[in-house]
Amino acid sequence: IVLTFKENNINYIIYQDGTKDENGNLVNYASRFVVEEGNYVLNAIEDDKEWELVESKLNEKGAN
Repeated sequence: IVLTFKENNINYIIYQDGTKDENGNLVNYASRFVVEEGNYVLNAIEDDKEWELVESKLNEKGAN
């Protein structure tokens, strides 16, 4: 897990699974998440504004 944050009452997670891109950099993935019955359920981010938010959070952390 690279980062979790909450914005506008929506939980987000940014994570890596060890996959590297063609330049050898770790690939970041991001999802919305909810907790249902003690389990974390990931949901796709489909809105461009949400992707911009994720990108800005990565830039703040210096993780991209």
